[in-house]
Amino acid sequence: MYANPTYGTSYDAYSMLRYISGKLEVFLKEIGYSARAHVPPVNYDLVMPPLAIDAGLGEQGRNGILVTPELGANTRLAAVSTDMPLEPDKPIDIGIKEFCNKCKICAEECPSGAISFTDEPEEVIRGYKRWKINHDKCYTVWNSVATSHSRGCRVCLAVCPYSRKNNWIHNIVREVDPRDPTGIFSSGILAVQKKFFKYHGGQEYLPPPDGNNKTFNEAPDWLRSEEWFNY
Repeated sequence: MYANPTYGTSYDAYSMLRYISGKLEVFLKEIGYSARAHVPPVNYDLVMPPLAIDAGLGEQGRNGILVTPELGANTRLAAVSTDMPLEPDKPIDIGIKEFCNKCKICAEECPSGAISFTDEPEEVIRGYKRWKINHDKCYTVWNSVATSHSRGCRVCLAVCPYSRKNNWIHNIVREVDPRDPTGIFSSGILAVQKKFFKYHGGQEYLPPPDGNNKTFNEAPDWLRSEEWFNY
């Protein structure tokens, strides 16, 4: 997530996923099993985040998105369904829910105000408890903030503290936070996030007259197409 909502590389990731999942599908068929690749945003029959959570890739965050320990919300998912016998993995608990309880940065920065501010998840969907997302508000802004043909917002993914660059600080936090039952460490890290990272505030990401087309972080030159094309 370079500089959302205006600049992002989601479709680049989906293109790579098509290549990877396609090769895996062909390989499984070659050794005698049925297989089918499922790659959003088109031609897929599986909802990816619940499968990823069951597989132990991460936990669901306040924004309703899969949050992984390595990359935070900065991920794109695909799957391959098959009848090959496999040993299933299990969900993990690395303290993301407890962190989301007190963080609320994604809710504060959401241009649509679609993300809940409640301290605990309050909505139960098919037996699973989660924070409530106003999908109508989210999708309305999703279709209005970005300038590319693919549309999209993704601010909640970009501002998530778990989406910070995977450097030595991130590695320390990832190892220490799940092992701290007091929550003091995560509270301190959250205070650092809010003090030293620049956040514009929800409405600023909207186009004029309601906002100022702000982006989270500066986009690299190769993504700033307005500097190369006069449109």
